Amino acid sequence: MGAVSSAISFGIGSIATHAFKAAVTTGKAMFQAGMHGITGGMMSELQGGSFASGLASGAVSSLVSSGIEGIGETGGTACVNGKDVPIMTEFGKSSGFKALMLASGGLSGGLSSSIAGGNFFDGVRQGLITSGLNHAMHSMMQEDPLKKHANKVKHSLEEWEARYHDKSWGEIATEAGWKDGQPLGPKAEWRYIKAPDGNVMDMRHVSIVGYGYGEGIGNIVEHLQNLVPRMRPSAFDPQDYYSNKIGAMYSQLRSMGSWSSNSWSYDFKRFIDTQYSTLFNNYKP
Repeated sequence: MGAVSSAISFGIGSIATHAFKAAVTTGKAMFQAGMHGITGGMMSELQGGSFASGLASGAVSSLVSSGIEGIGETGGTACVNGKDVPIMTEFGKSSGFKALMLASGGLSGGLSSSIAGGNFFDGVRQGLITSGLNHAMHSMMQEDPLKKHANKVKHSLEEWEARYHDKSWGEIATEAGWKDGQPLGPKAEWRYIKAPDGNVMDMRHVSIVGYGYGEGIGNIVEHLQNLVPRMRPSAFDPQDYYSNKIGAMYSQLRSMGSWSSNSWSYDFKRFIDTQYSTLFNNYKP
């Protein structure tokens, strides 16, 4: 029964996003609350509870989750891969945002169910399903995978080039040390840099995997990560593929004598400034 309720909740979120677009609006919030209320009431009855308590739990938890979802958005949208997605605030990009949405949805679901004469814990369960598989899940799905590390960007490409101007590729690749026999790339503060289109380049993947190993080896690495349980969460990451490709293309161009100077970072910045907009104009993860 839980699987059915979960599937229904996710489906409601998909329908709402299609009908009302991505960003939270009053109409979208009311539609989701009504649908979650009705389905929550029906599921409650099927499990021996009351329709009223399920209705209250589903509707209230949905409204609360919509409110928190709205706090995590700026109110504007951006076109990503042909789809309009909401622009998130710094809070909306954080793990705390999703945790707050889940906790508030579960608590409000339990309290509203109790007030309506139902079981508190049944209400918590319905609230978690509503907030997790509808609001939080769809919020995560709408995020641009190439901008997910935007809050970790501390410096511009110009600053990055200046810092590493006199360092060799090997010095850049091993600056943060080694782990499991592999170099860790630039230090954390310098790992993520924005490209001209706002996408975030992971300079560890750019410099080590893409530039050093090549795009083909990078693809194999993603598959190998999927075989190791502790590395599996980072496998098949669109951001990794994107950064690997940048490094591989830069390597190909730099191998041409006229493109190679004594500074790896200077050549990289020149590559981004002059070639990126053409090579990655229609790139899709």
